[in-house]
Amino acid sequence: MTLSSRNTSSISLGSMTPIAINPLQPTKSTKKVSFNNDVWVLPLRRNSDEDVRQIWYGASELFAFRREGRDIALSFRKGLVPASPGQYRGFENTAPNRQQQRHLSIRCTLSAHRKGLNTEDTASVAKMCNEWSTELAFVQACHDYFDIYQPHLTCMIPDISSIPGPHYPSAWVQESAAKNMRRVNLRGDQSCRRVRQRIS
Repeated sequence: MTLSSRNTSSISLGSMTPIAINPLQPTKSTKKVSFNNDVWVLPLRRNSDEDVRQIWYGASELFAFRREGRDIALSFRKGLVPASPGQYRGFENTAPNRQQQRHLSIRCTLSAHRKGLNTEDTASVAKMCNEWSTELAFVQACHDYFDIYQPHLTCMIPDISSIPGPHYPSAWVQESAAKNMRRVNLRGDQSCRRVRQRIS
C-alpha cells in the first residue's frame, strides 16, 4: 500500500487498477424510530343493557338463524323449488354434486401426496381438481352481481345447470366406490358380530 496523499491512500493488487480510499468520506446517517411521549386517550361511553340488546343478536335469534339455515340447506339438497329466487343464495356449496366434487378433490390431492409427489405437483393436482368449482363460483358470482345491479343482462350469463360436471379418471371413481363398498361391508360384518354375541 502506498500513501498518495495525507488523507487518501491507494491499494494495488497485482495488475488490478489501484483503488483510492478516502477515510474522511462521510458515512450514511443511522435512522432511528422514536415514539411520541404524548398519549391521547378517548373515553368510551358505556352502553346500557338496552343498547346492547339493540346492537347484538341474542342467543334465541342466533339459534333461529342456524335452524333456518339448516332447513334451507336441506331443502336445497332435496332439489325443492325455492319460494323466492334468492332464497338459496349462499347455499350453493351444499348441492350434492358440489359435495361429491369436493370429496373427490380432497381424495385426489391426498392420494397424490401419498404417492410421493412434491409440493408443486401436488398443488397442480389440487388446482386441476378445483377448476370446475372455480368456474362454477365465478358464474354464480356473475349471476349475483347482475341480479342486483343489471337484471336485464342476467339472461346473457349461462345458467349454472348448463355447466357440465367435472371429469375424473375412471380409476379414481372406481377406487372411491370400492373403498365405500368395503366400508359398508365392514360395518355389516361388525353389526352381525355384535348381534351374535348378544344371542350367545
